Formats: sequence, structure tokens, C-alpha cells
Amino acid sequence: MLQAAAGERVSLHVAFKEDAGAKLAPGTVAQFPEIVALSERWGITFQPAVDWPESVYSSMAARAIQNTGTDASVQKIRRIWKVTVPDSVNAVRIIEQLSATGLFEYVEQEQLMPEPPADIPPVTPSYYPMQHYLRADSGVNIEYAWSKGIFGQGIQVFDIEYGVNRAHEKLEDQSVSIMNGMTIHANVSAAYAEHGTAAISVVCSDKLEYGNVGMMHGITSMVLVPEYTEQRDYDRVYAVSKALQEAAAGDIVMYEMQAGIDNGSEYVPADYNTTIWNLTKAAVDAGIVIIAAAGNGGVNLDTDPRLGSYRNRGDNGSIIVGAGSSDGNNNRLTFSTYGARVNVQAWGTAVISAGYGNYARIGGDFNQNYTMFSGTSSATPIVASAAIAIQSYYHDRTGAYLDGRQIREILMATGKPQGDPQNGHIGPLPNVKTAFDHVDSLVENGVGISKVPGLRTVHIFPNPADAVIRLELPAGTAVKHTYIFDAAGRVVYLSDRWQDQVDVSGFAGGYYTVVVLGKDNQVFRSGLSVVK
Repeated sequence: MLQAAAGERVSLHVAFKEDAGAKLAPGTVAQFPEIVALSERWGITFQPAVDWPESVYSSMAARAIQNTGTDASVQKIRRIWKVTVPDSVNAVRIIEQLSATGLFEYVEQEQLMPEPPADIPPVTPSYYPMQHYLRADSGVNIEYAWSKGIFGQGIQVFDIEYGVNRAHEKLEDQSVSIMNGMTIHANVSAAYAEHGTAAISVVCSDKLEYGNVGMMHGITSMVLVPEYTEQRDYDRVYAVSKALQEAAAGDIVMYEMQAGIDNGSEYVPADYNTTIWNLTKAAVDAGIVIIAAAGNGGVNLDTDPRLGSYRNRGDNGSIIVGAGSSDGNNNRLTFSTYGARVNVQAWGTAVISAGYGNYARIGGDFNQNYTMFSGTSSATPIVASAAIAIQSYYHDRTGAYLDGRQIREILMATGKPQGDPQNGHIGPLPNVKTAFDHVDSLVENGVGISKVPGLRTVHIFPNPADAVIRLELPAGTAVKHTYIFDAAGRVVYLSDRWQDQVDVSGFAGGYYTVVVLGKDNQVFRSGLSVVK
């Protein structure tokens, strides 16, 4: 088990209960005498765990309402605070005493730096013939997306982990950057940083005829969001919050991270940490696509007695990725964590990528390192690339974006079945061609993709429209708010009283979403096409 040394500073995260959170003032907890007393006794300090500006909270809240009918998951983030404990020796007693105040939903220690889930002269040979995970037989058939002209256009991707070598020959001319205001810490080892090089290269290595070819090499951008920085030291929650602050609806965020049960080496998804789980749910509700490694711990998420609280949290909407075989049988690899919550799989072995140099180091040059990437670490960017392809294709056809739950539904419904689910469920292997066929059918037949249970339909006449529309709800429905969102998730119309007619003549042509919230918490939602 990882443990902080005596005298070392450690961090906790606490989530105020809703009634206590209502009393919070910006930036201070001084209104709670219990907290003031503990702070004076132990020298602990409190600060908001997430420093989003109000504009980000407002935008995410609006998008969450659009997608789910409520912004509760976003508002909960305001109630999560970071507690800095100056000496780890006292951490257990402080956790006990904070919990005893009755103010918090949970008090949890932050993870202690878990492991990551694992052409210039001279001429580099092409490794494309080795990239069978790209193909139709035993792979995800990403080449079908290429044949349709889809290379990830219009999609932003964020990767949260330790580091990346942007000078690698496969990445130096791609749109790979490090999050503004964040500097990879000097203590991050080359092995940890090269993990990011490998994962990112699976997605977006350039398409030139040497080394490996990135699966979605035409994405708009790839942003590395480091967990361990010169600005904040190791702070996973901060890294996730920064990625989500910058991500827009439809963007892809990769969690190339895992968490150890009780800070040990039995690895499970990163959202085992409750604050990461809450941030993830807020992001998915706001339309961001989260794709997360299941972890390399071989843990059964369904039955492990230590994971009861994790299971009880339910489903936050992320896409969790297991590691499967590379032989076309789609069997779980023994090290992959598994269970009903693991949604899809991809190759967890034999994935040629940039980085490390343990497969090849051309001319002794660090920037020409190549590796056989493996684990849920290699599976995650493969699934992310399939998701990027689906998102890019859908956007190309409609001008709108799918959210994470919708993409997950497509991946699971259209993938190649797991070969041995009796040996631990990790779900199907994505199949890009059948996913595209599914999208075609949905778009051409005007059939919507489900978002969350409980959504009902608001009837819109006419639709498509160019002037005044009429809205119809079941008789007797009491209305709280009516929203109209554009394809980017922005609120373009808001009314706090029921109006059955809305003039959309001033709207630009395109796809919109109408959401009506009832006073009894019913949610009505339908798409609207405005024509010019």
C-alpha cells in the first residue's frame, strides 16, 4: 500500500451535504464553528477543490439541463472542498473528526500518485502493417472511417495523465499541446511521461509513411492535462477540473489513469475516488464524453467487498474500457479489471505506438522511440479513437454532437461480442463500420438516441420551422422553465413561464433542442430543425 511518510503534507476532499452547502460563502468555511475549531487544532486549511469561474458553472449547468433535465451534478461540484493536512501522521484522526461533524457527504484522502495504467534521419520503417487493431478482421475497423473521409475533424481531445514527449517525430507536427498554465513537474520520470506519448500517438500520430499511423490523425487538437505539475504538485482532481473547464459539449476526455483500492496496487477506474466520480458525472451530464481505463488490477467490480460504496454510487455516464485479446477472440486479459460497469474493450497487448524505445529506438534517438503498448492504457485510446470517429461522422452529417451516454450506447450496441464473458465482463470490441451504419439509420429515419431514463417528448409544430413554432405538452402539465439550446449547447431561449408559441425566425438555420422542465420534475425534450 502507498502511504505518505510522516511529516509529509496530504490532501483530503470533502463534499458538504446539501443543507450545509447552502450556507457556504465564496471562498470561506468560517461560518462553521466545528471547522474553525478543527482548523485551529490541526493546522488544516480549506479551499474549493475546483476553481471554475462562474461562466463555466453556468455553461455546464445549462448543458446538463439540456441533456438530463437537472443541473444537480454540476451544482454539487461547488460543495466539494480540498483540505490540506500538514502532517500525514494526523490524517486518520482528522478524517474521523471531520466525518463526526455531520457536515459532509464524504471525507476522502486523495490518491498518492498511482502508476499510469501502462520522420527525421535515420529513416524509421513503417509499422502500419503491424497495426492490426486498425482493421476489420480483429480490430475496430477504423480504416472504414478513413474510407468515408473521417479522420477526427472538428473534435477536441484531452488526455489526463503525467506527461508527453511532444518532440517525438510522430507528434511534432500534430496539434499536441500541454494545458495552458500547467507545467509537467520535473520529478515526472521518463517512463511516466512516455506513457502519455504512447497513448496520444495511438490516437493522433501523423499519417506519414513511417512509424505508426494515428487512428484519428485529423483531430482539431490533443491537449495533455498533467496530474503532477510545478504549479500544484500532484493533484489529480485539479487536472480533471482543468480539462473539464476547457472541454465543450461533444469533446472527448481520456482518463489514462487508474486508482488503487485503499491506495494499494489493485487498480480500478480513476473514479473510484469519489470527487473524480462527481466531476465525471457533472461532465457527462453537460455533454462531455469521458473515456476511462478500467485499470490493470484484475479486480471484479461487481463483487469485491471493498467496492460497495463505489457500486452504490451508480452510473456516472463515463465509458469504461477493459483490456481484451489481440487475436480476434475478444477475450478478457487476466490483468484487466472487469464487471458490469466496464462497457467496452479494446486490445490490451501488441499495440505498436510511439514512446519508451523498448521495441525500437531508431538511430539511438529518444524522439524516435517505439513500443508495444499494452494494458487498459492501450485499450483506452483505441476506444477513444472509435468514439472520435463516431462523433466526427455524426457532426459531419448533422452539425450537432452526441453526448457520452449516446456514444456509449452506440459502441455497446454495434460492437463485436466479447468472447468469454463468463471469465469477467468487459463488453464488446467497437466496430466502426456497424457504428456508422447505425448512425446513418438514426439520422435518415429521424430516430433519436436515448439520453437518460425519464425524458418525455415535447411536441413541436411545424418541425422543421422558419417562423413561429407551437409547443404541446400533456394536459395539466405545470411548467417551470422552457429552454432552447443550439447545436453547441448554448442557451438561445429561456422562459420561466409557459408559452405555447415561440418565434424562431431570428434563429440561424440548424439543429436545436427544446427542453421543458415541469414543476413536478418532469422533463420534456425534442429536437427542432430551423430552416432558412
